[in-house]
Amino acid sequence: MFNRISKIRNNIKIRKRLTALILLIGVLIISYGTVMIQNVSRADIKIHEINDVYLKNLIQISELVENLYSVLLENHILNESTLDPNSVSVSINIDLINATIGNYSQSITDETQRVLFEKFSLEFYNYLAV
Repeated sequence: MFNRISKIRNNIKIRKRLTALILLIGVLIISYGTVMIQNVSRADIKIHEINDVYLKNLIQISELVENLYSVLLENHILNESTLDPNSVSVSINIDLINATIGNYSQSITDETQRVLFEKFSLEFYNYLAV
């Protein structure tokens, strides 16, 4: 069998064999390049999707922080007439803050985001306790 293949190979001129080898290498390089370009394109699309998710989460967190600051400022303004420093911290509307935090916590779907949010809310409640 190898003798037969060897005879067929020897009957083909060297120039044609080299041309076929170069064409084969060219086709392999082109196909490999096409696969690599497709992989890079898929990775780029995935990165954009991840960035969009993080951007949406950052927007939600900024809205939550804005709501918390507005609640704290409203309470401070309402209690500014009394000069007792303890009256401001005592009169913070905990129900409104809990409602805001509760609404945001219900909108979280990812487990890692939930863990980060729980750490944030724990830190916030520690701040209120001080």
